This record gives sequence, structure tokens and C-alpha cells, in this order.
Amino acid sequence: MLYVIQNEYLTVQIDEKGATLWSVQDKEGTEYLWQGNPEYWKDRAPNLFPYIARMTEGQYCLNEKNYHMDIHGFAKDTIFKVVQISESQIVFSMVQTNETYGQYPYKFCFSVIYKLEGSKINITYYVRNDDDKTMYFGVGGHPGFNVPFEDGTQFEDYYLEFNETR
Repeated sequence: MLYVIQNEYLTVQIDEKGATLWSVQDKEGTEYLWQGNPEYWKDRAPNLFPYIARMTEGQYCLNEKNYHMDIHGFAKDTIFKVVQISESQIVFSMVQTNETYGQYPYKFCFSVIYKLEGSKINITYYVRNDDDKTMYFGVGGHPGFNVPFEDGTQFEDYYLEFNETR
């Protein structure tokens, strides 16, 4: 199911599967998010948890036990629950299941928060360890951008600029 948040600058659609950004459009209708052409890359903006990247032979060893996990973990393929929604903000959450526990032996809550502030989307990842042991994890996003945005520009004309780390 797709959910919509919006303000005077942006309309954003988010899929409950993976709490994945599905569309980011300004008021003029410009689409900023890659729309998932399977010829190149079928995804749009998956959220990655509890691991980022590909494991050697698709598995890892923890406490002398082997576990299998697909590339980028399982959050991207999980249906998230909407725990809060307003016109310009939405909070998605997932917790462990028997299936995830077989890949990742921890009790947890993983939340993704999308909040529109002016012409920006603030994305917050929140991971809570509900276990009584140290929980190792990786978390992040893998957005695709639909460039070029404007006529007369090329892919090479674009770049990402990051603020200082906190």
C-alpha cells in the first residue's frame, strides 16, 4: 500500500513494503526519484537493515553459528506498520519475526521516519535493541535519483553535497 505525505512544496509517496520512498514530486510535477526501470535497476530507494552490502557466500557466522542473509538485509522486503501519520510526516516500524530471527538472532524495533520541512525530506532511522545482548547492525538508505531533472542537463552535471557530520 502506498501512503502520501505532502506540504506546499512536495508530494511524497511511500510504500509500506520496505518503508520505501516511491515518488518525490514538487508542485510542478517534477519527479526526483528514480522510477525503477528493471532494464537498469528495478528498485527506487530501499531502506537497508540489518546489514548493508553483500555477505561472502550470503552468510555470516555469529557465536559459532552460520546465518544466511540476502544482500542489504531483510527490511527492504518486509511490510512495515504505519505507527503515526500526519499530512507532512509518517512513521513506519517493523519488529522481529520468526523469519527474521532465523537470519538475525535479535529482538529489535526498526523505524523509518519521513518528515517534510519546506522543500526538504528529513529521513530518520531509529533502531531499538529489545534484547539483553549486544546487537550488531548496519542501517542506511539506497535512493536512486531521476537525473537529469532539467532539459539541457546531463547526468554528469549533478553531484551530492553532504553537510558536516554530527
